[in-house]
Amino acid sequence: MAGKRKDRKGRVLRPGESERGNGTYMYRYNDIHGKRQYKYASTLAELRKFEEDISRDRMDGVDTTGGGLTVLELFSKLEKQKARSTREGTIRQRRCMRKMVAKHPIADMEIKEAKPSDIKEFIFELQDEGYSGSTIGAVATFMKSAFQMAVDDCLIRRNPFTFAVSGVISGGRAQKEHVDEGTIRKMIGELNQPYKDIAIVLLGTGMRASEFCGLTLFDLDFTGQTIRIDKQLLRDNRSYRIERPKSNMGIRVIPMSAEVYDALMRLAEQRKKLPIGLTVEGYSMFLAATIRGRPIILDTIDGAFARAVERYNRSHEDTIPKITPHTLRHTFCTTMIMKGVDVANVQYLMGHSNPGITLKYYTHSAQSTAEAAFRTVYPCKANTPELTPKLTPSSAIFTETCGEI
Repeated sequence: MAGKRKDRKGRVLRPGESERGNGTYMYRYNDIHGKRQYKYASTLAELRKFEEDISRDRMDGVDTTGGGLTVLELFSKLEKQKARSTREGTIRQRRCMRKMVAKHPIADMEIKEAKPSDIKEFIFELQDEGYSGSTIGAVATFMKSAFQMAVDDCLIRRNPFTFAVSGVISGGRAQKEHVDEGTIRKMIGELNQPYKDIAIVLLGTGMRASEFCGLTLFDLDFTGQTIRIDKQLLRDNRSYRIERPKSNMGIRVIPMSAEVYDALMRLAEQRKKLPIGLTVEGYSMFLAATIRGRPIILDTIDGAFARAVERYNRSHEDTIPKITPHTLRHTFCTTMIMKGVDVANVQYLMGHSNPGITLKYYTHSAQSTAEAAFRTVYPCKANTPELTPKLTPSSAIFTETCGEI
């Protein structure tokens, strides 16, 4: 009977263990697929720690070979799965996020080796490169979902995202900067038609610019003074496409104010004079169009706004900040909230999927507004005496001794 195998120090080697010529150790085993695998370590104690992990993974059904996927490969795997039921715009955003990940060392790291500290280091690198908190949050959230998929598929034992991403991103998600309506009116005064009327409609309805671009003459009910929103018009590489709104709540009917009614009427009358123009996925007669009937898109509106701001700032001492079509959406939402419109109604008008979005990203309350709301519940005390206390002899002595408080 053959004797027990031992290493150079006389320690008995277990089945699968062997000492190599250079003094390191190797463990040979079959994975859950029956394929031969090898594990190496500099010491026997280190090797046996690996053996314990492998044994525990095998008992729990964890596929240790699958953990050899890199972070980028895992990211791409989830990206492909999600693409089956995702809007084209979201697909493009995730493609950009994947390219961001690919530029960093974590991309080539095996998912079984990724630790919370590695994830945090990646987030810090994105911050150093100047990415916004919202962008970093989107990348980290998608990566967290990818690691959770790996856990669910028994490729790794635990998700390295053991921390709240918002607690790592310095400054968190930035609050949307509020531009008051008066400032926006200054920009509108510098616009030419049809962009002046387009701005009036965006400011008076809060709709997304892509939703406005998707409006056709058939979406306007001048009798009932309402606008039906059920699509967006987008363009990529000279190709137009129609998409549904960002959520089911995005399909809605918005009322017209008197100012919006007049602006839409002018746009509609002008549109009737133009050729039918381009048909996109069965839709034609888009409200905002060029003289050839081609739909006006978001980038064109954005450019018109930028030039208007530039013209105003060149001729006025009181300059105004950058204003985009989406700025008008923020201002509409904030104005409605500050004027007392119920959050649920503002959510509907904005097409948000839940009221938390309405409150978290678009509401800007001033001290005066908050105080006015408070006083509707708790009025001021009537006939309040003068609040400045008069010095008594004892208090005067205290002031001389200790100074003003």
